[in-house]
Amino acid sequence: MLDRNENGKLRFKSLDMQILIGDLFAECKTEKEVNWLEEQLQPIVECSAEERRNELEE
Repeated sequence: MLDRNENGKLRFKSLDMQILIGDLFAECKTEKEVNWLEEQLQPIVECSAEERRNELEE
């Protein structure tokens, strides 16, 4: 889903991520479950990003 091109720049394959996340949401049977899963995913992304920022500062 994430790699580097020939120039060394990061490339994000958003379609791959959309498929992965879409598969997660496909398991939801109600709007309440959709909302719950969304709430579960947001802090994971935020926490992972913050952890990486801290690592880069060291």
